[in-house]
Amino acid sequence: MASLTGSTVSVSAPVMRRIKVEIVMGLEESFDISVDENSAQDIATVKDAAEMIDNLCATKSK
Repeated sequence: MASLTGSTVSVSAPVMRRIKVEIVMGLEESFDISVDENSAQDIATVKDAAEMIDNLCATKSK
């Protein structure tokens, strides 16, 4: 089984689009955040997603 790291990259484009939609919906629900479409499209690695969540949560708490 492969492990996920900060540099784990995406799979084929059509598959990744579907995965990203599911992941983003889960993140929005789990962290009570709203991810705009442009930000979601910029996610290419696990690190990208983590940084986006950190930024959105920081903005939300202000």
